[in-house]
Amino acid sequence: MQYERGIPPELPENEKKQIFEALIHHRHCQLTDVAMQACDRWEISGELLRGSIQEHFDSKHKIYKKSDGYNQGKYLPWTAQANVRIRDGLEVYVSLSLRSGGILFIDAHVHTTSRRLPR
Repeated sequence: MQYERGIPPELPENEKKQIFEALIHHRHCQLTDVAMQACDRWEISGELLRGSIQEHFDSKHKIYKKSDGYNQGKYLPWTAQANVRIRDGLEVYVSLSLRSGGILFIDAHVHTTSRRLPR
């Protein structure tokens, strides 16, 4: 399968399902310090961020594999990335990493690069 240049492959359905399950059972989610600081800057709650990510999944927007950053063409297992709309004028980059024990770590920030993942 060929992917658009620079765009990572979409997350496989089985991984999407497991990440979504952890997301909707919020007791299994943990925001990183960076995500919590970003929420403070954006004047939103962690619950709103999590709800916006859930809406992204529900709306069937794209969710991509996340590169390991060191080995070109290699991707982190059970780790996703997407651009998620929080509200008009605020679209943020999120990284979702499902760890052992079913805990989902959520990281979020605004991307400052001109290249963005398609929604």
